[in-house]
Amino acid sequence: MKVSHKKAVTLQVRINRHYTEWLIFVDDVRVPPTNNLAERARRHGHLASDIYFELFTRPPDAALRRLYADASAAAK
Repeated sequence: MKVSHKKAVTLQVRINRHYTEWLIFVDDVRVPPTNNLAERARRHGHLASDIYFELFTRPPDAALRRLYADASAAAK
């Protein structure tokens, strides 16, 4: 569909560029279907760069377990 509003064009380009990633959680059980972890991590003082480092340097399931453990420990 052709759109003309600048933000709609930007969104459309982003959707088309990353279409293979939108539903990755359906095929890979290690990927959570929500961004709750990122939201909780921000509230508990984690830097986004630390989270990205974990995800790029560790297996996804190990990185997520560590980040979830950190978020739940900080919530107590």
